[in-house]
Amino acid sequence: MTERNYTTVNPCVMCQPMGSVMAFKGIESSMVLMHGSQGCSTYMRLHLSHHFREPVDIASTSLSERGAVYGGSENLKKGLRNVITRYHPKVIGVTTTCLAETIGDDVGRILTEFREEDKNADDVHIISVSTPSYEDSHTTGFIKAVDAIVRHFTEYGMGNDIFNNKLNVVLGEHIAPEDTRELKRILTAIIGLRSFIFLPDASETFDAPMTGKVEKIFPGGTPLSDIIYMKNCAASIGLGITSDNRAVDHLETKYNVPA
Repeated sequence: MTERNYTTVNPCVMCQPMGSVMAFKGIESSMVLMHGSQGCSTYMRLHLSHHFREPVDIASTSLSERGAVYGGSENLKKGLRNVITRYHPKVIGVTTTCLAETIGDDVGRILTEFREEDKNADDVHIISVSTPSYEDSHTTGFIKAVDAIVRHFTEYGMGNDIFNNKLNVVLGEHIAPEDTRELKRILTAIIGLRSFIFLPDASETFDAPMTGKVEKIFPGGTPLSDIIYMKNCAASIGLGITSDNRAVDHLETKYNVPA
């Protein structure tokens, strides 16, 4: 009789792009554009919607055989235009998949060209993250995305160096929306409501109330103005199941914010 193996492995959990989606969904007015095939974004939407019991929108550049051979530049630019036109986000997180990484698309160059060609992108923060699915897991994708977000916004607000005496709390991928709310309640009771910055804050975006109104992008998330001022805080705390918290390390190395 053949011996059966009842162990199951969820491929989504071993997928960097899923972690990056979770990170971007925790910041204010953000939309994720997955640079790869249509199936990747569908897979992520399905998994996250089942897990959080919330609708999760993830756009896709829908790379096909033609894009795989000739490059996905036009797909990415068209996807960015569609997201800006339909969702009007303040932030677009461009996360790559296996296909885009394998064919070697230079996402940074494509984004530079897009900004030169399309003036509608002037008011939108576009942050790219390299997250091939064949490397590491969703944990690494989350860490990379949070690091990219912090680097982008602290550089963007470089002109302001006013010390704000706040505490940065950089969350890990395992912190659920309910945990985030409880941590915010505890810190509010200890150090005050305006004394800390949470990143990313998915307490509302992944656990939104039913208002009867369809929202293209759910309200909530870490305000962009808060992320800009993270470099001016008194200290940072990184929470996670791994010791690799690149955002906290970057704030300590570049801006001397104790970790």
